[in-house]
Amino acid sequence: MSRTTSLRLALVACTTLAAACGDNFTCPAVPADAGPTDAGDAGTPLRRLARRGLFGAAPVQNRFFDPRFGQVDGFAWGGFNAWGEPTAVVTRMQLPTPGGQPAVRLTPVEGSSSLAFGGGVKSTNVPLEVSIWVGHLEGVAVEAPVVALVGLYGESVSFSSVDLLPDDTAPVTLEGVTWQRYSVSLAGGPVAWSNLELTSGGPDTLFLTSPVLVPTGGLAPRWFAARRPATPAERDLYQGLARTVRDRLGRRPGGSPR
Repeated sequence: MSRTTSLRLALVACTTLAAACGDNFTCPAVPADAGPTDAGDAGTPLRRLARRGLFGAAPVQNRFFDPRFGQVDGFAWGGFNAWGEPTAVVTRMQLPTPGGQPAVRLTPVEGSSSLAFGGGVKSTNVPLEVSIWVGHLEGVAVEAPVVALVGLYGESVSFSSVDLLPDDTAPVTLEGVTWQRYSVSLAGGPVAWSNLELTSGGPDTLFLTSPVLVPTGGLAPRWFAARRPATPAERDLYQGLARTVRDRLGRRPGGSPR
């Protein structure tokens, strides 16, 4: 409601009360309109606009299914082997990250000395770039994890992987977590859906920001990443995530409805 409308309504109410109370009622004085700013606030903006991306600094063209880590139960992200057993304890975290993206903490399952975690992305057979920030506790030496884009590439009929490697971006330490950016440029991604997977053979606590996969607009990659056969741990995680998705959709691994 505008200030002018409010004043008009106040005058109407006052006039009505005066008519009801007779000569003993006097309407209070109506202050003059101060305008868009009061004298004491002259020159001070009433509001400040701030740019806040829905996914932090990640572009809206990001092709990951769930860049906010909203579903870490195995449907979009998770850590499960082919038998449905967990391979990581996943916790969504509210902590500062280099690009303001959402983050998760990964810790090994009790009794395990390794972890594996991954999630789905709709790839495309055009030049593209994949990147993610991986963090660890400040001052703690950890075994370098393996971060890879796992899927079916081109004419291949078996799972292959392309490694994301630490790039030239300087590490960033924020509130006790040291972050390193991993990335890779590809001439073409896997066919259809694939997984970004992180595997580690050490009993370390790791942190991840939401990853990014975006086409580079037809630009040739800075370098051609070499494909390699997927490791047993990567294949196991891929099959475990696929099994979990089938279970979430109410279908047995064989494809028949429950």
